[in-house]
Amino acid sequence: MVGADRGSRSVGQAEAEELRQSGRIARAGRKNPSKQRGGRGRGVVLSQLLVSAVESCGDAVAVVAGERSLSYRELDECSSRWARWLISRGVGPGDAVVVAVPRSLESVVVLWAVVKSGATFVPVDPGYPAERVQFMVADSGAVLAVTVSSVVDVVSVSCPPTVPVVVFDDAGLVSEVGGLSSRPVSYADRVRSVELSDAAWMIYTSGSTGRPKGVVVSHAGVAPLISAEREHFGVDGSSRVLHVCSPSFDVSLLELLVGFSVGASVVVAPAGVGGGPELAELIAAERVSHVFMTPGALGSMDPVGLDSLSTVVVAGEAFTPELVRRWSVPGVRRFFNAYGPTETTILATSSSELVPGSGVSIGSAIAGVGCFVLDERLRPVPDGVVGELYVAGAQVARGYHGRVGLTSSRFVADPFSSSGGRMYRTGDVVRRGSGGVFEYVGRSDFQVKLRGFGIELGEIDAVLASLPGVGFAVTVGAVLASGESALVSYVVSESGVVLDSGVVREQVAGVLPGYMVPALVVVLDEVPLTPVGKVDRGALPEPVFAVREFRAPRSVLEESVASVVASVLGVERVGLDDSFVDLGGNSLAATRVVARLSSVVGVRVPVPVVFESGSVEELAARIGALVESGEPAMGGAFDMVIPLRAGDPDLESVFFVHPVVGLAWSFAELAKYVQEGRPVYGFQSPALSGADGLPRSIDEWARLYVSEIRRLQPRGRYHLAGWSMGGVIAHEMAVQLQRDGDEVASLILLDTQVPAPLEAPVDVEQVALAALQGGVAPGLRGAGALVSDITRELDAGTAGVPTTTDFLDGIGWSFDVLAHHRPGRFSGDVLFVAARGSEPGADHSLLDWTPFVAGEVHRCEVQVSHWELTGPDACKVVGPRIAAWTTVHEMSELFSVSVEIE
Repeated sequence: MVGADRGSRSVGQAEAEELRQSGRIARAGRKNPSKQRGGRGRGVVLSQLLVSAVESCGDAVAVVAGERSLSYRELDECSSRWARWLISRGVGPGDAVVVAVPRSLESVVVLWAVVKSGATFVPVDPGYPAERVQFMVADSGAVLAVTVSSVVDVVSVSCPPTVPVVVFDDAGLVSEVGGLSSRPVSYADRVRSVELSDAAWMIYTSGSTGRPKGVVVSHAGVAPLISAEREHFGVDGSSRVLHVCSPSFDVSLLELLVGFSVGASVVVAPAGVGGGPELAELIAAERVSHVFMTPGALGSMDPVGLDSLSTVVVAGEAFTPELVRRWSVPGVRRFFNAYGPTETTILATSSSELVPGSGVSIGSAIAGVGCFVLDERLRPVPDGVVGELYVAGAQVARGYHGRVGLTSSRFVADPFSSSGGRMYRTGDVVRRGSGGVFEYVGRSDFQVKLRGFGIELGEIDAVLASLPGVGFAVTVGAVLASGESALVSYVVSESGVVLDSGVVREQVAGVLPGYMVPALVVVLDEVPLTPVGKVDRGALPEPVFAVREFRAPRSVLEESVASVVASVLGVERVGLDDSFVDLGGNSLAATRVVARLSSVVGVRVPVPVVFESGSVEELAARIGALVESGEPAMGGAFDMVIPLRAGDPDLESVFFVHPVVGLAWSFAELAKYVQEGRPVYGFQSPALSGADGLPRSIDEWARLYVSEIRRLQPRGRYHLAGWSMGGVIAHEMAVQLQRDGDEVASLILLDTQVPAPLEAPVDVEQVALAALQGGVAPGLRGAGALVSDITRELDAGTAGVPTTTDFLDGIGWSFDVLAHHRPGRFSGDVLFVAARGSEPGADHSLLDWTPFVAGEVHRCEVQVSHWELTGPDACKVVGPRIAAWTTVHEMSELFSVSVEIE
């Protein structure tokens, strides 16, 4: 049959092979319970954990709460009596029992009583707002609610008349229950037997709509989890495990179950103690050996003096390496990170021991759990590539109580299971590394958007926490009085350290790009925590954007500049000491400032001057100097030629040519490295300045720019540099200048591909997105940025500012003319800067300009992506080499190197 050779496959065969490959990759994420740590865990119902402990160590201390304690035998007998009382009221498997008891010895007894009855344990924090408690009780369908006298009034008003409220410490009831049998509760005692598929507990978590959702967890995954993690974390009969998490946080169950499963002593923290010095004192006094808590709660304490603490396990939220540095003491105190949504029976992954300098990961999948990193079509992504984390296995919860639609959207069919299993879609973005270790990247549905950037706040927190004297940090998005968004960071100092918020902010500014520098740093005495021990962002104090003592403008020019800046940024008033950048100004806002100032004061300044001026006073002075010099008005931000740096006209200028998006603003950072005193200019696409008719070819484009060069520098040695498409134009400009008898002293190509015909239509919005993400427009870079995010600025109607259509049409036109260009031959050496952090699979042969250069091509490789090549980090490497090349480029030893950006 013609065409039926080994190299040909039908579409169906290809799809089948793809599925087989996907299954093979995915199964690598599923841990084999028989071979992984703690793999001896068997499928048993929850109550069996306590039964086994009583059999092996009945007289050991099970729970300590202040001056009171219970042995394992006493705990078993007491909870059995209460279980019988519940059963006598008809409570059993399938029934929900709300437990609204503050953390105490009583709350532990009630937990085991409900578990032994076979009912579903529904913990409700009585400290929650009454409306929320009322919803949870009603939504759960509880048959009764158990509470204590100290909070009975709060709980009673939250329960409908159909739900009886049982007061656990009522004297009459205590007497009644005390008369019941304390022997172990058997299957025959219950309303019906308890199956692994029955619900063990239901915990309510926040819903995106504001309506809490009840996560129903079965018995099936509990015993394997506890068996695995008690071994992993080194919990044994001699351990003293802290019970400090809120009952509404499922890690509270891990504290209890891990401890009780091996006969350890569980130390109950008082209900009002969740962190800080008070909790640290309790840990020291009770000689606690193991803690399971949120990073926020841990960060609120000082590790000094906690000598008994041998194991720290954090879970529930992201944290920085600084927390590891403070708490991990190799050989003395082990530090672990655990991860798991409530929907996956407490934990899905846990790390190996983390030590200072080891970095932070969420570890690997625990026994019996499958953790898959998938794309939007549920296909596995390669190791090292980010994707959404899906969790499969027996630990996946049954779903959301009474929320069929929501359950079906989050609990999806497992395409890699041969037995019709399900996966839970976590919404967390991770990447899988070697050995199956996962790195947490962020939330797919939780990013702070600021001026077009999608900002991961954890990255800012990591920098803050690494600063000297900073013990804990959390950053939030805030809204200014002007309606603009801003970043606010809250920090807590290490013991004995006094922090200066201004100094902290300056230190952050020295590490992070401007758009990630918090507008305000607030120093706190302690971090407010939610009832479940996570940072309570709602309780953080309102930021007060105080400015230094106000100095009002003194001249008409200063008043004009201040008024324009205030109007553009939406600030009530602007003084002489206020900075455009500190007030939240970005690149596009600067173009509006430039446009308005040109009509008010009769002179326009280049965009870099707006950013370089540290205050309104300085900006006004520089504008005044231009007016007094009598020089013609300087071009606008989108003009075809923009001055990136003024200089001595008698010195040789350096000309940078724009990439395909047409903007030259980002060259301002590189311009700083050019020899002092030399003028630096940037060429921008005529599509942005509203020029009549666009170049029909690269040759025509180069001729247009050459004519502008000769206007600025009529003769002499020319220095040209181009980024991306700009390198093609710069190369053609050099060829034309040489053809006309001019000397081209230096030519620099920044990650420029040799033109080639287009194999498919170009998605110009995606190109714009990639460029803006990478940094082609300072103040607009960030993961998750969308082209539509800049529409309001581009279409704001300001004179001289192109519309979004102009912007995108210019990109499309650029690709069309680029695809038809055939480069000439340049006579001379070339410096080629290659971005080696670009996407996998890029055709690097297109970066070979040797056939189009008569001299040598000197290469400098930088480990950043294509669109990050003019970012601050890359410029630290590229800038000095460009400076040297445009001065005496015979120093070739400077360039044949590869530099990795950290």
